[in-house]
Amino acid sequence: MTWLDDAVVHYRSPDETICMYGVLLYTDAHPHIKKVINDDDYWKEFDEISGERWVVFSIRADQGNLKQQNARGNIQFFEPIWDEPAANKELIDVFELPSTEHLPLLAVFFEGRDGLYKNLIQLDDSSQQNAHNSIKRSVKTVSQALDDVLEENLGNADGVIAALELAIQHDRDWRYIENIFRIWEKIKSLR
Repeated sequence: MTWLDDAVVHYRSPDETICMYGVLLYTDAHPHIKKVINDDDYWKEFDEISGERWVVFSIRADQGNLKQQNARGNIQFFEPIWDEPAANKELIDVFELPSTEHLPLLAVFFEGRDGLYKNLIQLDDSSQQNAHNSIKRSVKTVSQALDDVLEENLGNADGVIAALELAIQHDRDWRYIENIFRIWEKIKSLR
């Protein structure tokens, strides 16, 4: 039994509805996410936003790094290789991540009849304000999707998955459009 199994058992809903969980994954290379997560007031805000329908945890993974791979002698390959700490193996296996190279992110998951459902939402660590906003926005997106599912349909895993995927994709699309608009504004200001 893993730490994840322990958490799922401890927070399992007694009424057999879907038990949704979230895990904020980050490393010490993400100082703004770390600062926001360790602030009690921010954490209380995220807890209030998540509501009663899902629980959010945070996990700091060990920090990996990019290494140049030597071929022979002084020759090096152009493409660096990600060196993953052994301590992250269980975390990578549980969430089926290729590596921790693309953290920080919010992993949303629940145990359905067909196995573990998960969706990964990328977080922004470019500043403390952006870190706060991206966590808040991600938690709010999932919470609103769950709130839109009728109480009697919370036991229908397929319906919950559809609602979550639609909401998360909608949020990703809006973030993409906002980034294009910011780039356009910067280009426009260069004139």
